[in-house]
Order: sequence, then C-alpha cells, then structure tokens
Amino acid sequence: MSSLLGAVLQTEVSKQPVLLPRWCVNFSLSCTGTFDKFINVISARTAVGHDSQGQLVLVHVDGQTESRGVNLWEMAEFLKHQGIVNAINLDGGGSATLVLNGTLASYPSEHCSFDNMWRCPRSISTIMCIHEPACEPADCSGHGNCVEGECHCTEDFWRGPACDILDCGPSNCSLHGICTDSGCRCDAGWIGTNCSEACASGFYGDACTQKCQCQNGGSCDPVYGACSCPPGYYGTSCEQECPMGWYGPNCQKRCACEHMCPCDRETGSCNVTYELAVQDQLNKAARCLASQNKGRSKEKFSLSEKTWIFMTSVLALLLVISTMGNVGLFLKARSERRHESGNYLYHPLREMNGEASHTSTSAACETEDTQDQSQALL
Repeated sequence: MSSLLGAVLQTEVSKQPVLLPRWCVNFSLSCTGTFDKFINVISARTAVGHDSQGQLVLVHVDGQTESRGVNLWEMAEFLKHQGIVNAINLDGGGSATLVLNGTLASYPSEHCSFDNMWRCPRSISTIMCIHEPACEPADCSGHGNCVEGECHCTEDFWRGPACDILDCGPSNCSLHGICTDSGCRCDAGWIGTNCSEACASGFYGDACTQKCQCQNGGSCDPVYGACSCPPGYYGTSCEQECPMGWYGPNCQKRCACEHMCPCDRETGSCNVTYELAVQDQLNKAARCLASQNKGRSKEKFSLSEKTWIFMTSVLALLLVISTMGNVGLFLKARSERRHESGNYLYHPLREMNGEASHTSTSAACETEDTQDQSQALL
C-alpha cells in the first residue's frame, strides 16, 4: 500500500523528489534549477506522506528561499522523526502554498507585484487535494459516522451502507412485533428480544403484564384476556357452574337422561353421583315439586267438578224452561181450536114442491148462535 501511495503521489506532483521510500532518503531530479541547489537551498517546504498505519500526513514549513526555512535533508530528517514511512516533496524550489478548507494557511514567500510591502501567494501549477473519502449520505442518515468513505453505524439496529435500514436480526421480531431503533416492540401477547415467546399462563396484554381473571381452570386469551371456560362452567370469568340439566363447554348442551334427571356438568353422563349436600337439595326439591304438583291436581279436580255442576244446573234449568214453554204453547193452541169449532146441528133437507126448505135449519142455527152468545157472556 505504501509503495502504491508513493507512486501515485509522485505522479500527481510531476516528478518531485521522493523523500522517504521505506526509511531511505532518495531524491529525483527536479525540472527547475540545479539539483544541488534544490536540495540544499533553505526555503519553504511542503511534503505529503503516510505513516506505518497508512494514515496520510501533510507537512508544510513556512520560509523564504535563501532566507529562512529548511533544506531538503532537514525536511527528510524531520519527517523520519514524525514516523513518516513514505513521503514526497511538493514544493517547487521554494514556492509552496497551503490552503486548508479554502483558507490560505501558509505564509506567502513572494512579494506582491502591486506593493512589495505585502506578501502574496505564488501562482501554482500543481494542485493536490487531500480529503477523506466521502460517504453517501455524508451524515450516514444520522445513525453512524463516516470513516474513510464508509458509514460505521453507531446504533444497535441500524444496518446498510447508509445506516438507513432497521434490522432486528434474522427472525425480524418473529412476525409478532415491529423493529424499532431500540429493538423489537412486541405485539400484545408476546415477549422476548425477538417476540418469539407467548405470554406465560395466567398473563396477557402488552409485555404480558396484565393478570388473567379466569376461575375454575379457565384459560385466557394472551392478547385480550378473554376467558375460555372448561366444560361445566360459564361466565365472563368462568365463575358459574352449569345449571341443572345442562353440560359441556359454556353449558350449551342439554342433558338427555331419563325422567329428566340431571347429568354430569362436564361430560353429560347420566351415571353421576352428587355430593351429600347436593343430593339433599335434590331430594328437597323433588318433594317440594311433588307437593306442588299434587296441590295443582287437586285444584284442577275441584275446578272441574264445580264446572260440571254449574253446567248441569244450567242445562236442567233450560230444560224446565223449555218444557214449560212447550206446555203453555200446547194449551194455548188447544184453546184456540176449541173456540173456533163451535156447536153445529144437522137437519136433513126436505123437498117441498121441488124446493129445499131451510126453515128448521135456520132456526136451529139461530138457536145455537144464541146459546153461544149466552155462554160467551157468562
């Protein structure tokens, strides 16, 4: 690397003397002035080289030709004492100008043409720009430092040539979180540096900090904390047992035992033995229900008997009324027929002189009419 750098620098400054090629002091011929004068004259000197670590070093000594400064031998010895391995002389026989960041940093050795009391930099023919390789972007996206043209990311989870890519590892938060500049931020229900661990039993929520409220062996959802009840229990916290006649998860299945007997709340089995306290309660409930059913039966029978008596009485009354009405109608009709018939006498007609005689008949009718009127008056 040092040989390559020396060769490049020598080419850039157009055959200037090489001062320190691997601790040896050698000089090449300059294009201006005699060789001996160029080496021994006291003047301003500028050289560039590198140390054993490969760091670039720029050295400038102010001066004026034949008045002040150092000769090339003294410059070489000075560079050796500074640990410079390879170096190349950049001045052109006393003319050297050093500009740092656009500002003149050396003391000009030439008098200004417009006024000798002032010093002005000499026009130069060779320009050497020295700077570190640039990074893109220059600030490494705000997440690193630019070192010799490469971004060195300073934060733990920024990666890439420009330190602009968040990377939380090969698992990338296990698809249960998002990668941030401080690491994985896990979703609710997950923990761990890679969000690969579910909440421990009995905990849920963000960072698994909330405690489940499930009872009777219920398990809770690691994200929201909702309880999943085991068979035989129900409720928000699985705090209630299945009521009689129901069983299974969330008590959604109806028992199918004979005589409507209760079943096991978990399996639905009809072959179930309850605790003494429960059996006692069942016996009391059975006696109570039997007593209530008996009372209801008596009430139903009494109500039925009263209903039949009432209906029979009504029907009998209607029958009596109907009979009396029919008898009355019969008597009335008979009376009317008797009144309309009256008493009639029959007298045969006798022919007299070829004409019928109605004398007797008329008399008889009148007699009967008179009698009827008399009876009517009575």
